[in-house]
Amino acid sequence: MVNLWPSFISPKQRETITQLIRFCIVGFSGMFIDMGTTVLTTELLGFDPRLGAVCGFVLAVINNYFLNRFWTFKGKVKTSQKFAFVSFILISLIGMTISIGVMHLSITYLGLNKANPAEIAAASGFMVYWLKYRYLLARFMGIVVATLWNFTGSKKIAFKS
Repeated sequence: MVNLWPSFISPKQRETITQLIRFCIVGFSGMFIDMGTTVLTTELLGFDPRLGAVCGFVLAVINNYFLNRFWTFKGKVKTSQKFAFVSFILISLIGMTISIGVMHLSITYLGLNKANPAEIAAASGFMVYWLKYRYLLARFMGIVVATLWNFTGSKKIAFKS
């Protein structure tokens, strides 16, 4: 197999970079679950977007735990499944707090909340979608900020090698 890594990157750094890439791929699958659930609960069930985001978080964490355990950090984990699961949930809860906090700040101070029907009725074209779903940008911003915390906690605690 051809080695495409630059010589100045050590094998340990390569492993961490590979894990980060896998963690982000898993995270994208979780983000789609999270954001899809947020939309469904907000649009179909009438939940506040922040409550919908909590529902999405729960489903995404379950998905992400199993994918990270058996793919991202496979074969390297020294922690028991019980410890890994509990610590992953705790790390993820802190990450959710960070994520929802950023979402709340974005909704409150950047105006990225769901528009009211009058705003939507007055808009046309793309603006209709932007006004209706702009809370998803706030959700995405929160997820991005929490990712570094989640990766570091997962690597150093939940799936410690």
